[in-house]
Amino acid sequence: MFIWKHAAPAKWVTENHLGFAVENLSDIWSIIENFTEEQYQAMQPDLTRVSHLIRNGVFAKHAAMNALLAVNETYTKF
Repeated sequence: MFIWKHAAPAKWVTENHLGFAVENLSDIWSIIENFTEEQYQAMQPDLTRVSHLIRNGVFAKHAAMNALLAVNETYTKF
């Protein structure tokens, strides 16, 4: 996975070893050309873990819970 390095989730993607953050599209080719089988194998556990979380709606549930807490927080301040 490639993501623009100035995008909000770029740090999360790179820290979780899910892909590469690039400045522009021309940076992609050097990464692809130098990407090894060992690097691919090293990324697989992280990709499997995150894909499982996505399929099970963990991130969506987390976002919904945060939204619910944020809405309720305004009512508890009275």
